[in-house]
Amino acid sequence: MDHMPLSELSYHLTRDPLSYRTDFEAQLENFNTLKQSFSSAPSQYISRLEDLLSFISQAVRFYPQHVVEFATGVIQTLLSRSFGMHPEMRMAFLRAFMRIRTRNLISATQAVDVAFKLHRCRDKQVRKTLRHFLVSDIKRMNKSQKQTKANAIILSFLSKMIKDNSSTVAREAVVTLLCLFKKNVWNDARTANVIADSCLMSNKKVYVPAIQFFLGKSKALNEM
Repeated sequence: MDHMPLSELSYHLTRDPLSYRTDFEAQLENFNTLKQSFSSAPSQYISRLEDLLSFISQAVRFYPQHVVEFATGVIQTLLSRSFGMHPEMRMAFLRAFMRIRTRNLISATQAVDVAFKLHRCRDKQVRKTLRHFLVSDIKRMNKSQKQTKANAIILSFLSKMIKDNSSTVAREAVVTLLCLFKKNVWNDARTANVIADSCLMSNKKVYVPAIQFFLGKSKALNEM
């Protein structure tokens, strides 16, 4: 059976999700099949899988019964295959992950947890993308009203990550906090105290950004 192009299907189901549910589910099945094949050889590039990641991550919000299945598949693939994954496919899965978070299909705390697991990846572009995304996402989350509980959980998590054995992970935690403070997303005493504690860490990659921040050297932060 022939299927309409994904762009056309996206147009139609946005306007009438119920009528195109079967078509969506067929594409979701195709995605799961290709994902399984990809997981056995993650160094390969599969154009159709990239297209389906983009399509489903945008359309799945219309079908709540499939959100958990899709989100879990994307996250598990990223976490279990990221290190050996084809760079373009890694970014395709990463974009899908960010999109489902932006649609509030997963929680902010879950997104932060996943992001810091991915910070262990040696792909600098992935780390930079995630850093900017997390800062923007937390800012968005607090735009209309301060999310006190979520903020506290995430701050506690970042405080823990600053002490992580991986200097890369610890540095990303510090830089994320500095960016949030500078953008006036988190500018309270508790955040300042966590940043101050970073100055006492033994790892140069951790304490230098924090010290530079307190010395007013914001240019260094802008270049991170």
